[in-house]
Amino acid sequence: MFNRDQLKECSKQIAASVHVAQNFMNHMKFKDGRSEDAVKQYDSIVAACRENGTDVNYIIPKAVTDLVDVHFKDSPNAKAQILDAVSRGIEFYRNKHGGSMPAAGLVASAFEAANLIYGGLTSANTDGFYDSAQAKTTDPEIISFYDSVSSGSSSHIADVPALAMVTITMMIANASPLVAYLPNPNGTNTLPLVYVRQVAAVDYGQTRQGDYLDGAKAAAQFFDSVHKFRMATTDAKTFTTIARSMVDVGHSPIGSQRLPCVIGASRLYVGGIYVGSDEYITGKTPKNSNFIQRIDSLVINGQEYKLISGNHNTDTDTFTVVFDKALPAGVDVYVQVVADYQRKENGETVLKAPSSDVDLDYTSVHAYPIRAIYVATIEALTQLANELGVDIRSAFIAIVVAKLMLEQNTRLLKELMERAVGMNFTRIVDLTRGSDMTSAFNSTSQIGAEIFPAVEDSKRRIIENTTHKPDGFDVFCTGSLSTLMKILADDTHFVPTGLTFGLPSEIVRIGSKGTDNYYYVPESAEIVKELDIVEEVNGVDIQSRISEMLIIGRNSQAAKSVCVGHVAVPVITSDVRSKDFEQGVTYMSRQAAQVNDLPRYANQIFKLVVQNLPKSLTNLG
Repeated sequence: MFNRDQLKECSKQIAASVHVAQNFMNHMKFKDGRSEDAVKQYDSIVAACRENGTDVNYIIPKAVTDLVDVHFKDSPNAKAQILDAVSRGIEFYRNKHGGSMPAAGLVASAFEAANLIYGGLTSANTDGFYDSAQAKTTDPEIISFYDSVSSGSSSHIADVPALAMVTITMMIANASPLVAYLPNPNGTNTLPLVYVRQVAAVDYGQTRQGDYLDGAKAAAQFFDSVHKFRMATTDAKTFTTIARSMVDVGHSPIGSQRLPCVIGASRLYVGGIYVGSDEYITGKTPKNSNFIQRIDSLVINGQEYKLISGNHNTDTDTFTVVFDKALPAGVDVYVQVVADYQRKENGETVLKAPSSDVDLDYTSVHAYPIRAIYVATIEALTQLANELGVDIRSAFIAIVVAKLMLEQNTRLLKELMERAVGMNFTRIVDLTRGSDMTSAFNSTSQIGAEIFPAVEDSKRRIIENTTHKPDGFDVFCTGSLSTLMKILADDTHFVPTGLTFGLPSEIVRIGSKGTDNYYYVPESAEIVKELDIVEEVNGVDIQSRISEMLIIGRNSQAAKSVCVGHVAVPVITSDVRSKDFEQGVTYMSRQAAQVNDLPRYANQIFKLVVQNLPKSLTNLG
């Protein structure tokens, strides 16, 4: 567990890392694609910082400067190789995500993980697998093996930050917006997940102490000094109320805390109609005020009523109004007042202004150990090593990182689908109705007119359930439904990415609509399911296909994200020999990838079941 000071310091460090990573991405213009002038751009940033007396690590992450200026300061090409690794990772990520840039938290995490390899790992925290102190040395047998695979390959060990390159590239390239990564520069097993929320410190208005000001009571009165009170009556002619600092849901005053009101600022409403006020025209503020009818006539159900008197007693905070005859049953009378925070009695202020406190939504994100034996052919590793320009061990790690991150994303999506079902966050949309409510449709526009309202309704339910509005939504589908989404008509405003999909090893964005991104997930992953059903209608078996969608809120802040993660120990292995690949190479890592333990944010999910997909996509008779 973390104490308050530790939470503050760790949160500050994480936020700073994310901020600097975003600065770095902007200054290096990675959004414009891979650049041949990356080193020149990097050097110009460093030069500008020195000239201005600015700490370079405000713009370039310390993990990057450590790699370039400390661990590989004697390697002339290290800077270019690290920058190229970043560009490659971002390029691969954007290719799979419709051109969107990776989150700064992910990029910062990749930098920190890469830096740990050369400056933060020991035998103690890697179970004896690895030590950063020996990261750039190896024995003659291994050098001979590396060179036998690819001429000069062993030179990578000392001169090329190969492990850092593949860690950066593959972490960024294979990540999903599903998981918000927390930078972990110290490689700690547990990181705090903190989100600061404002809560009411006192009972006031319609808000009670401890209520979240951004929660279900967000629209309830708290800071606003204009109060509304329902006036009580026994004869429907004389109405009275006493101003108090709290009201119930019906606006009747409760409690004993006084609410002094500004004289002359009170307004009277009958059945929602403004009738009169206690506004005065003399220069001197009176001790008490009187209400005067301000409209020509008050007519209810054809009957005219008049306000004949009214009074605001400042000693007792009592309001009384009298009409010429009894008002009809069911007609409510309210007085609207303005709180007087300057009123004093015996030299003391009567009413204290409402105040708020800081409350921490806090949980922990725990890294778990990962270990496995991986068998790969030398030929496959050699090909990848040549493509990435790294040694064979780094190529092996690249394969493992890609596979591991796909498994983690799949596990989390399955957990979220099960959670949506368990929480009953689910609904059905039937495509057979069409937009004209007939039994058939003849255009993708009409199909879209069924699907998108259902998606919007699901999004509304997510926001209502969590009292939180995410930055956007990610929608996951599979099979025939993903094909259908990709071919929707232009007038549905769905924008396809043009990416091909269908591989069992890829989750691919197929399109977007506004701030919502739609993804294909492999059917073999069994996250969202698609199946054919048979129903008997009037003695006839009717075949149809149903398909599921999983809708997840997407947030820029990790603490608000549905899933969170961090890397305590990046994927590493001991030096590899030829015989290792015959028996299988053991790798280890320690990472976190989990559903947010804060229920408010974990519940930003919804399952949509789409019934009766078009027969043109199903081959059903």
